[in-house]
Amino acid sequence: MENSDKYSKWKWLSKPTTIDNTYSKAGESVVSWLGRSTTKRAQIFRQFLERNLEEIPSEYQEHFIKALQTRWDSAFLEFILARTIQVLGGKFFIELKNPDGKCPDFLVSFGVHQLIIEVVSPSFDSEGDEERTRDKPLIEFINAKTPTGWSVSVIQLPNIGYEDPKNEFKRTFLQMCDELPDNPKEDFVYKSKKLKSGLLHLGFFPQEQMNGSRCYSIGSPKDTEDRIKYAAKKKRKQVRSESLPVLLAIHGSGYGVKFDDFDRALFGYKTIVENTKNNLQEAVIKPDGIFLESGKENKSPTFAGILAFKSVDLFRHPDPVIYHHPRFFGELPEEIMFFEQRRLRDSAINIQPPKRKNILAELGFTSSDCL
Repeated sequence: MENSDKYSKWKWLSKPTTIDNTYSKAGESVVSWLGRSTTKRAQIFRQFLERNLEEIPSEYQEHFIKALQTRWDSAFLEFILARTIQVLGGKFFIELKNPDGKCPDFLVSFGVHQLIIEVVSPSFDSEGDEERTRDKPLIEFINAKTPTGWSVSVIQLPNIGYEDPKNEFKRTFLQMCDELPDNPKEDFVYKSKKLKSGLLHLGFFPQEQMNGSRCYSIGSPKDTEDRIKYAAKKKRKQVRSESLPVLLAIHGSGYGVKFDDFDRALFGYKTIVENTKNNLQEAVIKPDGIFLESGKENKSPTFAGILAFKSVDLFRHPDPVIYHHPRFFGELPEEIMFFEQRRLRDSAINIQPPKRKNILAELGFTSSDCL
C-alpha cells in the first residue's frame, strides 16, 4: 500500500527509497521526518497513518492528507477525532457552512442525534513571543544533547538572552545527563540547578517523542489554564449561530498538561474548607472558571461542553474527558457519553467514570516497547 497510486503524490506517506536511520533534526517538521526517515519508528508511524486513512470516507481522505502536510499540529487531532467518531459508530461531515457563513470542523451524526464538534490545539495556536525566541537556542541544545532513549520536559529555563554566553547552561545540562540512571525506576527524574542566570529545572523521562525529538517545553499551570480559556473564547464566534449542541475539542498537548488544568480553567480553583462539625477538611471549587463567568447566569452557553484531550501522539493515546457546561440542559448523543464525564455539582467536581475504556487504542496505536 505504501507505493499505491493514491499516495504517490504525497511522498511523505511512502517508504523512502534511500536509507536514513536518523531521527528528526532540531526544528524539523513531522512531515519532513516521515518523508525521509527509514527508522522503525517512522515506518510504524507511516503505517498507522495509512491504515487509518483507509478507514476515512474516500471523499475526505485527501482533505486529511493535505491538512496533515500543511498544518500538522492542529490537523493531527482532527484526524484522530474523525477516526474516534467512526469507532464510536458515528458519521461525520467536514466544514459544512452554518448560518453565519462559518465552517465548523465536524457535523457528527449518531443515528437521529447530531452535534457539532469544533477542534483547537491552543499550545500551537498561540503566537510566538520574545521569550520563545530567547529560549530557542537553549531548547535546540537540549534536543541535540539529550541522551538516546530519554526526553526532557522543560519546566523552567534560566534568563539567558539570545546573544548571551551559554557555557554555564551547557555545562550544567550535560552534567545532569551524565547523572541519569542506567535503569530508571521512576517515570520522571527531576533535576534542578540554580545558575548565575537563573533556575534550570528539568524533568527527564525514559521515552522519546513520536518523531524522535527529545525536548518538550511546557508552561506553568497558570499558563496552561490561560491557554485553555483563550482557546474556548477564541472559538465561540465560529459556532455561535449553531442550533445543535456544540462540543469544543481542546488538545492539551505536552507532558505538562493534566486534566486538573482543565478543572481550573473551566470550573475554578479548589480551596480547602474546614468543617468544624466533624473536624474534617473538604475541597470546594471557587467558581471563577470560564464556564462560570459572571453576568451570564441566564444565558444559554455556546458550548454544551469541552472534549478535553491530553497529549495524543503515536505512543500516548489517553481517552478524552467530557466537561459539561453547567448551563447546558440539552442532551448529547449516548455514544459520546462513553468517555469519562465531569460536572460541577454543589461546589465540587463530580467525576463519572468512563462507560467504555481505551477507545482511542482501537485506532491501532503502538507501544514504545516495540521499538
